[in-house]
Amino acid sequence: MTRKRRGTLQSHQPPTKRKRHESSFGIPEHVEDYDDLGTPPPRSNTVIATRNFHKLSATLMNDINSHKHASYFANPVRDRDAPGYSEIIKQPQNLKGIRAAISAGTRAIAAAATAGESPSVAETPGRNTYPATGEATLELERSEDVEPPKAIVNAGQLEKEVMRMFANAVMFNPGQDGLVGFTREMMEDVEAKIREWRGEAGGNGGGGEEEEVEEESGKGKRRRMA
Repeated sequence: MTRKRRGTLQSHQPPTKRKRHESSFGIPEHVEDYDDLGTPPPRSNTVIATRNFHKLSATLMNDINSHKHASYFANPVRDRDAPGYSEIIKQPQNLKGIRAAISAGTRAIAAAATAGESPSVAETPGRNTYPATGEATLELERSEDVEPPKAIVNAGQLEKEVMRMFANAVMFNPGQDGLVGFTREMMEDVEAKIREWRGEAGGNGGGGEEEEVEEESGKGKRRRMA
């Protein structure tokens, strides 16, 4: 039988046409349409550096280095001591590295000042300056020479790298006890010290950029080591 059954052929109606600029999820289909949604501001091309930051951060760093659990974070973690560490932790950090970055930042600030960068004291309390001490800030061109991991030039960068160090330890090590427990205890103590330090320095302590470091857990394999 070659005759087609009656009713098997149905007229094909095109689907209801969507608005030109909108997908089924209500999201514009064309890049140019995203302008109406608003876009995040572009990243600044400069970094605010606090002069004499190595001196201003010395008290805080002494407190951190003298903590009873600081020895776990004193030096870089080696793969031979913690197999797979470099595969999981892509941005390692430790106290030795933080101190070296502060020193590198000091050299970068000194070089910029020598090159003729004019220091300025911000007038708005709590932003990019130490109102209580009148410490000046420099606006430097953004580069790896004034950003972690190579350099630390303001309080925001320092706080970020210290918190990254703790987050790495929690992410890599299993469970909630042992090293993870020590890490959380030290992190709480250090957070209190940072709040105290910022208060004494005035406002946000010359922070410049403030970035969050999320504590990651449950990703990849975990092994015991800081």
